[in-house]
Amino acid sequence: MKLLIYILTFSALFILSNLAVAQNVVSVGNDKFDRHDDELHVGLVITTPPRSYYTNSDPSQPLIGYEPDILNEIARRLNKIIVYYDVAWTGLFTGLLSQKWDIAASNIFINEERQIMMDFSEPHFDTGMGMIVSVNSNISSLDDIKGKVLGVDIGSGAEVWLRENMDQYGPYVIQSYNGTPDVFLDVQTGRLDGGVSDLSIIDWYVESHKMRLKRGATLGEPYKVGFAFRKKSPLIEDITKAIREMKKDGTIGNIYKNYHGVYPDKNNSAYILYEEMEK
Repeated sequence: MKLLIYILTFSALFILSNLAVAQNVVSVGNDKFDRHDDELHVGLVITTPPRSYYTNSDPSQPLIGYEPDILNEIARRLNKIIVYYDVAWTGLFTGLLSQKWDIAASNIFINEERQIMMDFSEPHFDTGMGMIVSVNSNISSLDDIKGKVLGVDIGSGAEVWLRENMDQYGPYVIQSYNGTPDVFLDVQTGRLDGGVSDLSIIDWYVESHKMRLKRGATLGEPYKVGFAFRKKSPLIEDITKAIREMKKDGTIGNIYKNYHGVYPDKNNSAYILYEEMEK
């Protein structure tokens, strides 16, 4: 608990002292918000530590997290004001494509299906999907999930994976939720046999619940994470340039450490510069 308090406190101070940008969070239904050329409008699912969340889970307090810190630093380097839209995952891409915001963030896995609809920045992180289970659970591999009740954030890549792989590893019951915290809570209380989510979120949560929870099976292959844009967005080039600069000077690695307690592996996209982006 002391470690958690330290991480949250340090992160908040880091934002206030180093990310000198005006940060606004507006309701997704706010259609009257005036747009200006010096602003970056970002759709963000603000529910899940360490990715993005309100301090003390209070919307009146500062927005913190791994991705807001990256985005705030991008805005600072581009001399922009950032405006966040607090959205549900199910509306994240719809809002982007309908021009409600210009950037979509929230640990978005870059895959072929999404690349058909959207363009992406250079990846800033690598992660994968896994399962959080009770410390007494016998789920240690995918062969163990047959007949289990599994919770997942609705519309997420994890939900898609569970449905696509039902024939191979099922049958099992899929319970869909409107937020990862509710999934984890129901695993704790025994309503679910397991919760499926991003590995970095699972590991962060398990760290403060070691007496009750652990990581279970890993699902599929690792994914690269990036920010999504509408096709041919004029923002991509400048934002990707800022991301590459932040990789070179170690900023992204430091932000990751602030929330996870360790630096990413040296072969993680938090450091890798992709040659195709230089062309």
